[in-house]
Amino acid sequence: MKFAKIENDVVVNIVVATDEFAQANGLTEVNDNVGIGWVIENGQPVEPVIVETLDEKRARALQMLADYGQSILRQGYTHNFGTIEEPNFQVLQLRAPTAQNDDEKNWSSALGAYTAAVVAGQGEVMGATIRVESNAEIVLSFADGMGLLMSMFAWAANNYKTTWQKKDAINAASTEAELDALIADIPNGW
Repeated sequence: MKFAKIENDVVVNIVVATDEFAQANGLTEVNDNVGIGWVIENGQPVEPVIVETLDEKRARALQMLADYGQSILRQGYTHNFGTIEEPNFQVLQLRAPTAQNDDEKNWSSALGAYTAAVVAGQGEVMGATIRVESNAEIVLSFADGMGLLMSMFAWAANNYKTTWQKKDAINAASTEAELDALIADIPNGW
């Protein structure tokens, strides 16, 4: 059974014990959901109300914003390799970097190589191989590959710009109501 050690009407410890142990140690039987920090009101455990300071709420909002912005990037960049009539939407991956994989560095390297080929007059040569999330390999001209990756990086830059604008607004907020509105607005405007 679950028991609580209660001091000054606050649950300070939770133990699973026998009735004998609980009685010998002045413990009170509680429901499974009761936790440390709960208060006792009229003989009943009540979950504490956690009051967040403005700075704590701001820190939470900034973390939510960072997580949301990264989640958009990590979904990858969607591009139509087909036509309007016959679309072929594929995703260029932008996964979180690991020791085995760093999509952003790989795409940056490819952009540099494709740009060098274009500058060297090889823009029309079909030599830019794009491997997409579906594992299909799509071969484009160096000029088209360069344009595609430049579009992807412009999209990523816009994501960062949106993050920075929202971050500045969160940092400038001076009331809880302003922060609440900004938190609610995090998913908008990307």
